[in-house]
Amino acid sequence: MSDLNSSKPKPTLNQFFEKKQLSENTKKTYRNSVAIIKRATKYQPDDLGFLNRVVTFQSQIRRKQFDYSLNTIKGLYIVWYSIAKEFPSFCFRKTLTTLKHEMDKYNELASKHMAQNINHGDTWDYDDASEFVSSLPQTTYSEYLTKVIVALYVLQPPVRLDYDNMMVYNRYTTRLQNEEEENFCIFNNNMGFFFVLNDFKTKNTIGKFISRLIKPKTQLHNVLKFWFQNFNKSVYLLADENGKPIGPEAIGQRLRGAFQIHLGLQIGVRQLRRLYETKLIHSPAYVEMSLADKKEEHRQLLHSFEMGHAYGIQGHASLESDDEAS
Repeated sequence: MSDLNSSKPKPTLNQFFEKKQLSENTKKTYRNSVAIIKRATKYQPDDLGFLNRVVTFQSQIRRKQFDYSLNTIKGLYIVWYSIAKEFPSFCFRKTLTTLKHEMDKYNELASKHMAQNINHGDTWDYDDASEFVSSLPQTTYSEYLTKVIVALYVLQPPVRLDYDNMMVYNRYTTRLQNEEEENFCIFNNNMGFFFVLNDFKTKNTIGKFISRLIKPKTQLHNVLKFWFQNFNKSVYLLADENGKPIGPEAIGQRLRGAFQIHLGLQIGVRQLRRLYETKLIHSPAYVEMSLADKKEEHRQLLHSFEMGHAYGIQGHASLESDDEAS
């Protein structure tokens, strides 16, 4: 059975916008959602001819062809249904019924999943980092910005709030005017990426810091690659929808908000740094390391071996400490 009678004119997203009073941010959400649905349903034209292709989308989800969280799928169905019901002469009645059913189903599944996460307790393990990042919604610009921030802190050693105002360059030979004073990121789709930090809390003891290379096809590289290709068109690593860099307080708020909303946990940068160090020094690999290698591992968090070791030994008991002087 074909999607629809080919003689019917296909509606467009602009026609939908003309029917509804929507803010510019909401319109961006709809555009991003429609783009994702089109990719999933393999529909390329600029119009909304995909509206009746619900079965194709369901099949892709069942076959796990796309790494969508329950919240993202729920959001996509909400957008899809709200558009479809504005074009009843184009959409099959069965389409509207199916979309409503799927929207309600994923709303319930997402709510149950969140409740289960909240009941897991008040601890978190870095072994769950990859799954946590994959589960985060990524439909809107704001959602994906939060996903990027979380990924930066859980998919690699967590530094402090040092990513604000960080500019991005595609090669190291593109020198900054104040290279010895600024923090910046070198990102290349083929070579990978790394961070160069000159200005941070412990710079007088640590010195200039160059992070390890994050290679292509790793989860963190894929998250950033998608961020630059589909959302962030500014020169900054972390920017709002207007291209303005977000500050350290906003970074911290989004990170804490992600843990609170999706896991029911009160975790921020300070807690993550201690959790990471605890995991590190109690790992079998750490025992076998030389002293030099241990120092380098702790240096990845921009503090000394002594402070890193103290964080790990103290573990959860020191999560509320404000002492991050070294």
